[in-house]
Amino acid sequence: FFEVQLITISFISANVDLDDEKNSEVVDKLVELLEDKNLWSHVKTSVLRALQKSSKHLSPRVLTQILNRQESEDLQASALESLGSFTNEADDQFWSFIEKYSDDESPFHFRLSSLKCLIYFYQREKDAYVLFKIYQMLSDDESEIRELAALFLNQNFLKLGAEELKTA
Repeated sequence: FFEVQLITISFISANVDLDDEKNSEVVDKLVELLEDKNLWSHVKTSVLRALQKSSKHLSPRVLTQILNRQESEDLQASALESLGSFTNEADDQFWSFIEKYSDDESPFHFRLSSLKCLIYFYQREKDAYVLFKIYQMLSDDESEIRELAALFLNQNFLKLGAEELKTA
């Protein structure tokens, strides 16, 4: 049964405009699936990735519940990444997730999701402390994380364009 769910979600993600008002019922059903405690975490991960493509507001409560429960690492990493897009303020819980998952001892995919969370949050709420946390990611062990942090800081803090970055 889960194969059918995965194929359906993949089809929705590729072919359905979730921002179109006539598809609001589809978005509601995807959110219901995300909150279903009996649904396989791999399916939930696909649902969350589909919802990430929508500009519709997903409740940060749903994402923090995923992060607080024993869910798969893929689902938790996707929830962490999405949190930056959907949270309205960086409260203590937000920062505790960032600290936990951006720690040097955390797996690569969690550190990358933490960085993306910070980037998405900064794009909505200009916050100097968020820039500082992104700056700290420049010393990560993984070059992919360092490069993404550097690219973001160059484009958003130093205001360097693509042409200027190519010549540096």
